[in-house]
Amino acid sequence: MISWLTVTAAGLHGRSIQMDSQFVEKATMFPFFDHNGMIEYVAIVDEESNQIRFGRVAELDIRIPLFGVISIEGSMERVWRSAPDQLMRLWHFDPWWMLRASRYRNLPAATELIETNCVDEFERKVQSMFFYRDFSRMIWMTIGDASNVSIRRFRAGMLSKRIPPTRTIVKEQRGWAVAPIW
Repeated sequence: MISWLTVTAAGLHGRSIQMDSQFVEKATMFPFFDHNGMIEYVAIVDEESNQIRFGRVAELDIRIPLFGVISIEGSMERVWRSAPDQLMRLWHFDPWWMLRASRYRNLPAATELIETNCVDEFERKVQSMFFYRDFSRMIWMTIGDASNVSIRRFRAGMLSKRIPPTRTIVKEQRGWAVAPIW
């Protein structure tokens, strides 16, 4: 049922990651998936520099060994001011609530990405999620508490379709303005 073809959310937490020419000693990967479990993007939360990067799974070559360094080849964009719209319409699974940590408080994107965490979206407590190693989809979940755990296949309809919040663009006015005297 659960084979070496899958990786758990815990198996992506606190790992060393080699991204092209950059090595990160401790980072966590979050697959971002739609309401059907199809993974479209992956985000890397760098626990050393407190940076968040993301990339489209179809454009990345991701290798996840059972142990050791995860390898990612391809373009990863850094998240700066706000979370990308591509991620805001998807879900991710973060049972550790990493983005709530004080070190991410100054990163507005982290606050926005907290809203995409699906931990509290299920009827029963989800302890773990299993993803195919090629990051094509989320496939299994362990549900329940320590005394009553079950493994379930993820099916369409278990999560609602995520509707990203609408954003308003505020145009800054720069320079001097003379107020009328009348």
